[in-house]
Amino acid sequence: MVKSYKLKIKLSYVSFLKERAEKFLVIAQVSFDKGFYDMVLFNVEQYIQLYVKYFIYLKSGDYPKSHDLIKLFNYLKTIYEKKCVDDFIKENIDLLSVLQQAYISSCYMPIEYTRDQAEKVLRLVEEFKEMVQQCLTS
Repeated sequence: MVKSYKLKIKLSYVSFLKERAEKFLVIAQVSFDKGFYDMVLFNVEQYIQLYVKYFIYLKSGDYPKSHDLIKLFNYLKTIYEKKCVDDFIKENIDLLSVLQQAYISSCYMPIEYTRDQAEKVLRLVEEFKEMVQQCLTS
């Protein structure tokens, strides 16, 4: 009885990560439409961070309690042992660093982002989805 209860909690928690990630993406898109580009970057970072944690959790049953996007990606690369994750990191390290900074600065620093930067991170979302589809779900 206790074992099935714990399993239900784990399944609902992993579902929560995925569902919350999807909500952050919707908020990012609405923020883009309203011209709130700093919030686009923050919410895209949250979307990617939670999705990475989701995939780490699926493979390992837990995830690092870190908000460092690059460390999370490196952990994902380690546990999945897939070159495509490493390629994604290498190709997008600059944007991942910008997203990481956006997460940190969102509450504490008056950093503004441009429409161009917001468009780039929204394109990054599409690349991330492609990588996930081709690399982690097949």
